[in-house]
Amino acid sequence: MVVRRVLFLMGLLVIAGCSTTAHRADVTAAQPEKAQAIAVGSVTARDEQLWSSYAVILRRALLAKLIALRGKAGVVDAATGAVPPGAVLVDGELSELDKGNVALRWIIGFGAGRSLVVGKFRVTEPGGATLLSFSTTKEYAGGAGIGGADLVDIDTLVRELGEKAAEAVDAWLRTGKLP
Repeated sequence: MVVRRVLFLMGLLVIAGCSTTAHRADVTAAQPEKAQAIAVGSVTARDEQLWSSYAVILRRALLAKLIALRGKAGVVDAATGAVPPGAVLVDGELSELDKGNVALRWIIGFGAGRSLVVGKFRVTEPGGATLLSFSTTKEYAGGAGIGGADLVDIDTLVRELGEKAAEAVDAWLRTGKLP
């Protein structure tokens, strides 16, 4: 019985991927009374030539997760529709993207060759004043325990960054705090 549990836990360690998320607030103003809607604006990339497709993935993930959290009526795509009065606007920038090194993750492990994506986001009121400015970092250090298989590609990491940023915006609008 004990041997089975040990083998099971070792199996989990082997297939577990090490992915972390961190949020850092840069500017925090008073939380709005009750945002009637959230409008998702543009998401750009610091390096448009190399990262523009990743900025699209990031924006789509941000929009989809906000819709899942707030409902379709509470979220507006500012690129395709008019922003209703009283809505807060969320926009962002993919400020850092490092695919890392698969060989280092596989051979060495322990965080060597980790993938990293960083997004900077702003929540502004209808008048344009910044209510919240924060950055979200998503890292992937490899899977399969100490080193091992590359279980998360950079597209997935960018999508997860957008989802975590959406969760942060939603949490801030509800509680006044980032997760």
